[in-house]
Amino acid sequence: MSLKLGKLFGVLLFVLAVGFQSCYYDKYEDLHPNGCDTSSITYAAHIKPIMDEQCGGCHNSSYNQQPLLTSYDECKSAVEAGSVVDRIERPENDPSIMPPSGKMNQCRISFIKVWKSQGFKQ
Repeated sequence: MSLKLGKLFGVLLFVLAVGFQSCYYDKYEDLHPNGCDTSSITYAAHIKPIMDEQCGGCHNSSYNQQPLLTSYDECKSAVEAGSVVDRIERPENDPSIMPPSGKMNQCRISFIKVWKSQGFKQ
């Protein structure tokens, strides 16, 4: 009986260890440790991860918070119109700052602004 319980406990421990190790939240800075290199900003490599992490929870078709920010065209349109940069550059104490959880770090803001100045590369 004790041997079966030991094996069961071992299997359970293994499953929990694998399960917890696979549950983590990637942060942009962890995935891109080279800092704030703005030499070649693209939607796929830089903007989409920022928008997904910082904006996608509300600015999507399910929640319908305008502007929608889930695709290249939606993000390009909103950045081009100036609404995104306006909201993310507001002072920390401004009630209209985006994201509402707090000001984005300056590197992420720079990526969005440089993406526009470089012609919205995909």
